[in-house]
Amino acid sequence: MADFIARCVGIEAGIPCIDVATIAEPVPLCTHHQMQVAMAVVPQMLASAASLAKRNPLPRVRDKALDRLVARSRLAPLDLTGVHGPRVYFLRNGDRIKIGYTTNLRDRLAALCLRADSVVLLLQGGRDLEGALHRYFSEHRTPGTEWFLYAERIHEYVENMASGRTPPDGSAARPLGYSSEEATSSVVGADFQSGPEGEAVVSRDALLRVIRAHMGVGRAVHLSHILRTLQDAGAPSYWTVSTLRHACEERSIPVRRQLKVGGQNRPGIHLDDLDAAVAQ
Repeated sequence: MADFIARCVGIEAGIPCIDVATIAEPVPLCTHHQMQVAMAVVPQMLASAASLAKRNPLPRVRDKALDRLVARSRLAPLDLTGVHGPRVYFLRNGDRIKIGYTTNLRDRLAALCLRADSVVLLLQGGRDLEGALHRYFSEHRTPGTEWFLYAERIHEYVENMASGRTPPDGSAARPLGYSSEEATSSVVGADFQSGPEGEAVVSRDALLRVIRAHMGVGRAVHLSHILRTLQDAGAPSYWTVSTLRHACEERSIPVRRQLKVGGQNRPGIHLDDLDAAVAQ
């Protein structure tokens, strides 16, 4: 059979092959020589395939029901008194984070030899939410454990949930995990009025209650979130963040002019400042 010329149409790194491929009469190979060819070619092909997969990973298949369940989770207050309702916790230890479920966070922390400040997020929910979160972050999970690499994707989820920013599926999150009714209940009975010049007339205790209600398991909260709850509880609708800031400062509640929460810098209150002020 006469030889003929064929051209390779393969593409490497986006560049078409320009080498001429000569196809001659096929030569049958024995098993020994087939193995020699395989050993020479297969490892290179596998290495090329692995390199290509790293450059062009397959897209993650979106489970919309799972996304909704994870995105609509609600924050729970930090309770270290003993037995409580079901909670899903995010416990950070260095560059790892444990996502688990408990009804006694105090004992769980003791069993893991971790302190309360290792709790970076606490959600209302039980085994169903725990399992959903394990599936949602499965690519970062240490097999057979509840520990995950504290990857950027998990960090962003924690920040979004703690700050009330829009979660991954685009639905609106409640500010710091509290519904309007729950947040308002923290200041029921407070007398919110305006003074002669429109200043905020509200007790220091009422302000402290609503601030702590919004803290949840976070360490900081923006004044805009607090103002929303105060207005739901009866504060004048024309109060502004500046009005609230002046009210806090006049009652010796420290306010930072720029406080970063969820990647946004706004006037807010940090729990460390609050604790120090109350202790005085």
